[in-house]
Amino acid sequence: DGFFPDVKASEFRQTMRQDKTVTAERMRESLINSIASVNRQLAPWKALQVEAGMATLAAVDPSEIGGKPVKVHYYLMAVYSLAKAELIERYRDFDATNSGREKADEMDETEDYYRRDARWAVADIQGKQRTVVELI
Repeated sequence: DGFFPDVKASEFRQTMRQDKTVTAERMRESLINSIASVNRQLAPWKALQVEAGMATLAAVDPSEIGGKPVKVHYYLMAVYSLAKAELIERYRDFDATNSGREKADEMDETEDYYRRDARWAVADIQGKQRTVVELI
């Protein structure tokens, strides 16, 4: 929609070290799902930014790391992490052999880490704390 940065499949594949066993179509579908999810989570926050006159995510905070606005880094991390978690989650149907199931079992924890990273990146974009602890 112009507010959030474009997501490039080739950058996702390289950044997240995604090998070629995942087809381009499957990777694209995971990226689309992840973009939709992150955009939905950020919709209320985005509306406030647009109302304040910010045309793009990069304009919200112009501070940069590595030549790219920090909030753009966070956005891409959120999208990439969710996409990677989804691909890991679907790994079981790629290789149903015993070795494939064992590898998928080993990756369960990794999948949770990617989902956590996505939640943290969304919180970082919004300037929220990553963890909320409440005594019961």
